[in-house]
Amino acid sequence: MLVWGSYLIAAALFILSLKWLSHPRTARNGVRAGEIGMALAIVGTLLMYQVVTYKWVLVGMVLGTLIGAPMA
Repeated sequence: MLVWGSYLIAAALFILSLKWLSHPRTARNGVRAGEIGMALAIVGTLLMYQVVTYKWVLVGMVLGTLIGAPMA
């Protein structure tokens, strides 16, 4: 139940972030809402009992960091 709740809140934050990113005045709130939504989605995924090994999660995090950091 906790996992689905975090997914629901994350989805709502993603939708709000897209709405807020369309105006320069609210763009900072949109970025923050997107960041918090992504963090909730990641935490929710890590809390799932079906995740037995975290090897692929770590591989994805490392690859995402290696690709995303130079682009930032």
